[in-house]
Amino acid sequence: MKKNVKTIIIIGAAIVFAAAAWSAYFLMTPSSGAASQKPVLRAAAGAFDKNGQVDVTVSIENNPGIAGMNFQLHFDGTQFAPSAIKKGEHFQSVISNMDQGGEFPELPFVTATWVSPANITTNGDIITVTFQAKPEATAADFSIRYEPADIADEDLNEVSIEVIDAVNVTLP
Repeated sequence: MKKNVKTIIIIGAAIVFAAAAWSAYFLMTPSSGAASQKPVLRAAAGAFDKNGQVDVTVSIENNPGIAGMNFQLHFDGTQFAPSAIKKGEHFQSVISNMDQGGEFPELPFVTATWVSPANITTNGDIITVTFQAKPEATAADFSIRYEPADIADEDLNEVSIEVIDAVNVTLP
């Protein structure tokens, strides 16, 4: 009887220890999956080239699955004008207000929209817009704007997204 009690206590202690170790590992270890991280819409710019042009790229990171998105890339139209747009490798279906081609000296912002019947989970560059500095330009500020309802999954649930768009580029 004494041996059975001792065995039960040892087994019970082992179970408690194993449960505690399991809980500590799974509850305290950060997940490495991208789905657990907040999605990010990021604007980044290179340096102005000798012709007064700069590329601004908008990309997505930690994409949890988005079926529709609409955003605008804002800039100071008195100093810069968009001159070209390039769609990211995995975002060729993006529709923009620059798609018709031509010159855009009076365009107040660049719009990018994509809609898919199913979630897209790809990360990467969505668009790259080339801006041309006007003669009076000195520096460039770019920002991304969107409404929460403008980003949704395939079930039309809003997708909360972080925007990192503190882009300021100074002309040489």
